[in-house]
Amino acid sequence: PGINDPIHLFNNNGLEIYKEENADSYIVNEFPGFYTVRFMRDNEVYHAVSINYRGMILDTFQNINCSNKCRLCAVKKNGNWGIMDFNQKMIAPYELKSNQNMFPLNSVTAWYSLNDTTIRIVNLQNKKEISTYGGSIDDSKNGYSITKKDYKNGKYKFTLIDSTGRILYASSRFLRFKDTLYFTRNIGFEVI
Repeated sequence: PGINDPIHLFNNNGLEIYKEENADSYIVNEFPGFYTVRFMRDNEVYHAVSINYRGMILDTFQNINCSNKCRLCAVKKNGNWGIMDFNQKMIAPYELKSNQNMFPLNSVTAWYSLNDTTIRIVNLQNKKEISTYGGSIDDSKNGYSITKKDYKNGKYKFTLIDSTGRILYASSRFLRFKDTLYFTRNIGFEVI
């Protein structure tokens, strides 16, 4: 389309199914069972739709990012992000302020934090939210994550959790990953 021309989406029968007036470009992605169309203005996504293979609009969003590996989508409505599976079922509510840390390389869980104060863990095998922790994800490696929570006037609690959400270690000392070792300041230890 030309600048300021509406973008029309048509189904296989040639019937218009959606019209977007304010986009200057769009991106179409195909996933098993549906397409996503993200409408852009000034190189930013501001509106998105999911469409099934029959050409029916499934839902509208402010933005959508899907992962074939996880078979999940990060979806945004009313300024907040949530997690939706490929059947268009919400797994985690629209509470996340950003989609940072949404889909790590790990294929067992999706981690995300709410306003950097809550970590939610989603099991990718059964598509259910399984755990919630106070704090933010501070570091992740090989299916393990370190969470950090401010608990007293700038003092932090660090927790090492595995990909199932199980707490392996908690400390008020600083935790970071280093190769296959997890360590605190001045104290090194092996977890595996």
